Amino acid sequence: MIMETNENILHVKNATKRAIVYDKKGTPHEEYKRWGNGRIGYFDDPDNNCLYRFIELVEKDGRLGDPIYSEYDKENKYWYSAEGRDCYYKQKARQLPALAGGFVGWLIKHWGDGTQTIFSGYLQARLAQYKAEHKNDADVFKRDLEREFYDQYRAKEEQWVRQSEGIFSFISDPEVNQIKGHVRYYFEYVSQFETKTNPSPQPEAAKKLESNTNAANTGEPQQYTLDMTKISAVYKFCIDTGVLDNAIVSDVKFINAVHEANFREIHAHAASRGMKTKCTYIISVLSKFIPENSRKEWYLKTAHSIGTEPTKCSGANVPSGWRREVDRLK
Repeated sequence: MIMETNENILHVKNATKRAIVYDKKGTPHEEYKRWGNGRIGYFDDPDNNCLYRFIELVEKDGRLGDPIYSEYDKENKYWYSAEGRDCYYKQKARQLPALAGGFVGWLIKHWGDGTQTIFSGYLQARLAQYKAEHKNDADVFKRDLEREFYDQYRAKEEQWVRQSEGIFSFISDPEVNQIKGHVRYYFEYVSQFETKTNPSPQPEAAKKLESNTNAANTGEPQQYTLDMTKISAVYKFCIDTGVLDNAIVSDVKFINAVHEANFREIHAHAASRGMKTKCTYIISVLSKFIPENSRKEWYLKTAHSIGTEPTKCSGANVPSGWRREVDRLK
């Protein structure tokens, strides 16, 4: 299925606050975004976890303002943004209902990416999450967590889809139909794994290659089995600490780079932000989450992809406080 890049969905994805509109003479000007249902505001994903909440602007003394991330000065009659209190404002945002989440939230976040990448990336993330939640259960040794996941997954995801219909009144009918079409095909994609005795739902970018001969024979990049929960935590840390910009490097792009042991593009992006050394050290952190039988090879190949050696990655000169924080993920 070819995904169109429709305006309103991109406004949700990009947290658009103002949009270009045209007056009766065709003259463009910028004003606060008014959605299909007449409401004025923007969508926010405060924790970057595909849970989109609508922040509706409120009017005070004839002035529209953001009630979550801003404060109103009654005396001077203006809205101001009090910086340095992100945690406080994010907590306020989290109290708003999520109008899109689950697969629909993931779809919006990755709107414009390849459909196969979106489907497989989301399903793998959910499976990894389920396994991580149950890996310390006392009876896990005799359970098939992958089979369990598929036995209960569809009902939960269908519930998320129903909840995500809250976003439909904000966007156009064609956009609603596109989302519904992707949801329908996503469940069709999931069904092929539900019926298998040993599903192993690895996406094309994350196939478990047990030996190097597979890659050598096909000419395709070698790909590695990963601890997805840990890899996702490292990605989030990179975004939160400014090493990477999630508008440039999506989580799918990051995961694919780890799978293929090629950080050249991501490292160049980090370097453009003055974060070259930190990104170099991140490679040493990621190496801890590669299976032992392929860790050395992965580490060497990834280091070489940015023109250095593994010892240079682990020995990168990064701030001690930042290093302690990221090392806690190991």
